[in-house]
Amino acid sequence: MHVVKQHELVLCDHIVFELREVVARKKPELAADLDSLLMQLSYELIAAPQEPSKFINDPQDYPILNAAILADVDIIISGDKHFLELNLARPQTMSAAEFWRSENNF
Repeated sequence: MHVVKQHELVLCDHIVFELREVVARKKPELAADLDSLLMQLSYELIAAPQEPSKFINDPQDYPILNAAILADVDIIISGDKHFLELNLARPQTMSAAEFWRSENNF
């Protein structure tokens, strides 16, 4: 419960679209469950700007990083190597495992 009380989840429309597309392609039987989860989660949904970012090499990641910077998020949690290789002061980037470890050391 610490994570829920201490953090606000921010998702960009690009991530939600990408998540739905991947689930529909790889596990279509879970599409309704995903929609149900997204309706139950408490999060802020923000628009993802498409313009290039000088910080990341993969063009598919531009909208996600730009949205995170514009929303002034503290942390991007991702398994994507392009995000994990970023060396930005803000937002920090970490894997889900790194985030979980950091939260368990509060």
